[in-house]
Amino acid sequence: MAVHSHNDYLMCWVFPSSLKGVALDWFYSLLSQSLRNFEEVSNAFFNQYTSRQEFKKNHFLTIKMKPRETFKRYIGYFQNQMAMVYKL
Repeated sequence: MAVHSHNDYLMCWVFPSSLKGVALDWFYSLLSQSLRNFEEVSNAFFNQYTSRQEFKKNHFLTIKMKPRETFKRYIGYFQNQMAMVYKL
């Protein structure tokens, strides 16, 4: 990757393949074309994950599936709450 570190287009295109889990969800939650180059992408990533030293896991422990709620709806709500915690 060091060989291509000055190829902005390639770095932006390959960056998501280095992510997984919540970080990948965060990346795909960004507005389309909101970041114009790899420097902006990397700055957004570092701001997102280095500024959040305290993880709000207690909040996630309180999320319970409601009676008659579908599993799909519950997972959607849970992911929405995670996105709010990790929001820029």
